[in-house]
Amino acid sequence: MRPRRRRVVKRRLDEPRRDAEPAEGTRARILQASLPVFAERGYAGAGMREIAAAAGLTEGALYHYFGGKEDLLRALMEERVLRLRLPGADSPQVADLFASLPLGQMLQHIADHMLARAEEPEQQSFVRLLMSEGTRDPTIARVFQEHFLRPMREMLRRALDAQQQRGRIRAEIDCDLLARQIHATAAMQVLWQIILRGREHDPIDLRGYMRQAIETVLHGVSAAAVAP
Repeated sequence: MRPRRRRVVKRRLDEPRRDAEPAEGTRARILQASLPVFAERGYAGAGMREIAAAAGLTEGALYHYFGGKEDLLRALMEERVLRLRLPGADSPQVADLFASLPLGQMLQHIADHMLARAEEPEQQSFVRLLMSEGTRDPTIARVFQEHFLRPMREMLRRALDAQQQRGRIRAEIDCDLLARQIHATAAMQVLWQIILRGREHDPIDLRGYMRQAIETVLHGVSAAAVAP
């Protein structure tokens, strides 16, 4: 009696290996590999074949996870924007925690987070990509607005409201406007430094800038500053 031959099922070359890595892990690997390609070549110059090769996949496998280059870029934007913002920025509990800190310490904590992100080479590449592609695609600009700017500003506003209720900020101060002013001042200086890194003609000490900005805010809004 002849031994039964084992049936060998051949896997198509463009089919992702299901036993090698969970789907979410492969997706994360693709996003990681796509950033330097997009950052170096821009959206127009980046190719799906090149991104697939950088991720160690076939081009067909790449299309299993993303419908096309536009889909991939938007997914990258969403994932990276979440890394930029403060962890738990959309959580009321985080705002309550910040409100329990002295005002200066709270602002310094937020500034330290932004500075740490600004010093990461990958985040610098991402921000430059965001600035260039956000003007091309309104969807990317909306992702940045909805997943970074608005949650960070709302968290800051809630924390400032609580600080005001504790008597640390003068009653006549509009905390929504104050949150926008603080966030814009810090974010724009960080973005400016990232975009012009290595090419600025008048570089500044960014940490010193943040410290002085915080001191200026404290002097202007603190209830203690005008107390008799």
